[in-house]
Amino acid sequence: MQIEWYRGYQIRLMFWDESFFVCWRKKEMKLNKKNMVVINFMLFSLFFGAGNLIIPPFLGQNAGEHTFTAMAGFLLTAVVLPVLGVIVVARFDGLDKLSGKAGKRFAFIFTVLIYLSIGPGLGIPRAASVPFEIAVSPYLPNDANRTLWMVLYSALFFLVALWLCLNPGKLVQRIGRVLTPSLLILLVLLFISFVTKGNVNVAPALDSYQSSAFLKSFTEGYNTMNTIAALNFGLVISTTLVSFGLNEKKDRITHTVYAGIFAGSILAIVYMMLSYMGMCSSGVYAVQENGAWTLRCIVQQVFGDGGAILLAAIFTLACLTTCVGLINSISQFFSILFKNFVEIYLESMEHRIKENTLMTKQNIFYHHIVPYLGEMKFWTKEEYLTFSRAMMNKEESYHAFEILYWCGIRLGELLALTAEDFDFEKKTLRINKSYQQIKGKDVITTPKTRKSNRVLTLPDFLVDEMQDYISRLPYLKVDDRIFTITKSGLHHEMDRGCRETGVKRIRVHDLRHSHVSMLIEMGFSAVDIANRVGHESVKVTYRYAHMFPNKDLMIAKKLNISRNGEKDEQKEPGSKWET
Repeated sequence: MQIEWYRGYQIRLMFWDESFFVCWRKKEMKLNKKNMVVINFMLFSLFFGAGNLIIPPFLGQNAGEHTFTAMAGFLLTAVVLPVLGVIVVARFDGLDKLSGKAGKRFAFIFTVLIYLSIGPGLGIPRAASVPFEIAVSPYLPNDANRTLWMVLYSALFFLVALWLCLNPGKLVQRIGRVLTPSLLILLVLLFISFVTKGNVNVAPALDSYQSSAFLKSFTEGYNTMNTIAALNFGLVISTTLVSFGLNEKKDRITHTVYAGIFAGSILAIVYMMLSYMGMCSSGVYAVQENGAWTLRCIVQQVFGDGGAILLAAIFTLACLTTCVGLINSISQFFSILFKNFVEIYLESMEHRIKENTLMTKQNIFYHHIVPYLGEMKFWTKEEYLTFSRAMMNKEESYHAFEILYWCGIRLGELLALTAEDFDFEKKTLRINKSYQQIKGKDVITTPKTRKSNRVLTLPDFLVDEMQDYISRLPYLKVDDRIFTITKSGLHHEMDRGCRETGVKRIRVHDLRHSHVSMLIEMGFSAVDIANRVGHESVKVTYRYAHMFPNKDLMIAKKLNISRNGEKDEQKEPGSKWET
């Protein structure tokens, strides 16, 4: 028996006489300690914003001698619930899918309102206004134009946030390795300085905390908005873990739990530090207007006027990391949401308009609108092969995607296929009908264009796969549909495969685009490709050529050979570009 690891799988080759069996088990993926710490710090920084900084010291000043009882209730809603929220959202791969359990309409309205309220409605603007009002405005000259300074500070603040968000590949490193450690160092410095040099005088609790400190602080924990923010940040953490190679859902959930426990522990420690300073200062000076002024008085007491710089740095870093997390999560959500709207619209129009008109609409959306939301996506052969391995545990899904990718047929054409459409002796596949659901009923129609009626020649490996698959369908009649999976079922399967393999998510219809683009790359003519995929016009086929920008480089190489002779170019043996 031979054991090897291949692409995260343990392969066992067990020989018996002249035969062998292949068994495999999935290798448990783990992050190294350095990357895990970075993700932990990142999750902490996403949670720790303006409200998290100013509420604990204010709570400590008001609760006074009952601060420890108050903190027990505060930590439940400001730490425990948010951590559980991150884990649950990661478990469902996003807030929209979690809320979808209550219905699609509710999921859409609820998710949009959550993202708008926690982001541009409150959290993002507050991220710039709070540090300015607390750490900058009080130290400006009396005759200074505070509106102008506010505009300048906000512009600089959001330019830095934009710079961080425009480099998502480096976002984890910059937040987890630079910004968050810097913030924690400053907070620890403030706490140690207060413990060693600050005045301590604990006052009795105020009325609201005298009789029900636990319940009062329990509600105060909600004011940090961590529980709502967790609904946004769960998907960010899940996506980040995928970028580190954790493609298995089980592995992502396990590491999300680790990150939640670690980040929650840091949050709890920081909250207790801040509330302790507020408690110890409760008898030193009168109760302030809010926690920001409480913290300012503490810094002033310990560092004097020079503490303004420390306070400005702490507030700015705390608010910047949260702002970046909100912008990143909200932009991801609305980008996906818009693309889903486009997909639904084009899919609904597919059977109503001519293919040329549909392709024109697709061209407008995907070339002139969607590129502003991200690069147009398609799969190379290598990406598809990686994805297809995740489909092997579900035969129907696997063979459906095989037909879609290697034949380039439409989804409706796939779902209408019957056993009699395959001629395994001639190695052909006949396309002469399309499937769709109308008012909940299965309807088989003729293809939407004349050229959609066609016969495809199948590659040998696909002939073998389909012949074997159909032979193992026990009750299939010649006129029964081979693939009974629904369109939404295939979309869910694509979601699953992309999550498990880490391959970028494309639409099911983009498999047709990928097939055409692969044929263009292989050097086939537009006429041959149009006949194979059923394009009504060759002009439609030419619209796919942009998906392989390296063609321009190849053209330049060919021109160079034509001008200077082959001796100036080192050709690869067997290259299709040889002259």
